[in-house]
Amino acid sequence: MRIRKAIEADIEECVGLALGMIKESWWKEAPFSSEMMRDHAYKYIDDVDRLYLVAEEEGQVYGFFSAKVLYTFFGHEINAEQELMYVLPEKRNGITAIKFMREYEIWARKNNAQLLYFSPTATQRGEWDALSKRLGYTYLGASYGKRL
Repeated sequence: MRIRKAIEADIEECVGLALGMIKESWWKEAPFSSEMMRDHAYKYIDDVDRLYLVAEEEGQVYGFFSAKVLYTFFGHEINAEQELMYVLPEKRNGITAIKFMREYEIWARKNNAQLLYFSPTATQRGEWDALSKRLGYTYLGASYGKRL
C-alpha cells in the first residue's frame, strides 16, 4: 500500500470511488455529477495550493484525499483545510487514513501553513475522535446540516 500524488490517469477511478463516498454520506439523496467530480480532480492535480492524493495497492486505487491551503479571511496566516477523504469500506483499517493525514501535514508544512483543519462530515463516526487525537488534532466543534 502506498500514498502518492494523484495523476490524470487516476481521475476516472477516483470519480467511481466518489460515487461510493456520496452513497454512504449525508448527501446520498443529492444528485451526483461525475463531471463535477472530474472537474474537482483536474483543478487539484496541478495547483500548488491544492493537494490530491490517492491510496494504491497492487496498481488499484482504493482511496483519495484532497486539501487546499488558503489565507484566513481576517489576516495573513495560512491554513490548510482537508476537503475530501474516502477509502473503500473493505480497506478501512485506519492505516490509510493515518497515512493520508501524515502526507497532508507534510504538504501543509511545505506550504507554510500554521493551522491544519480536518473535518470528516460525510459520515458521523466515533472513530474520527480516536484518529484525530492520535494525530494531535483538537476538537473544534460539530458541523450541523439541514436539508431543505
